[in-house]
Amino acid sequence: MSSGVFSVGAGGVLKEFSRALNEPAGAPAEGPSAAEPLMERALDAGLSIQAVEDKMCAAALVRSAGNVAQAARLLGWTRAQLDYHRTKSKRS
Repeated sequence: MSSGVFSVGAGGVLKEFSRALNEPAGAPAEGPSAAEPLMERALDAGLSIQAVEDKMCAAALVRSAGNVAQAARLLGWTRAQLDYHRTKSKRS
């Protein structure tokens, strides 16, 4: 995956989102909730939900080599939902 997608100076939090995205589905969680420290770091970095979604969508598209349907599956969305998000983000 291209590290350029995660060039936001958020203390590596987006790189951690990238790693989480790359973990196989059903990978065992570490501790009660492996996502909690990651969410805390995103909040500490001042990242909005929109910024996190944008970066996750970009990472999924990179990982899927631009295949929108495959990227949507990685995110647990439909292709239509990902298209809507991309259109909404372009308007912002």
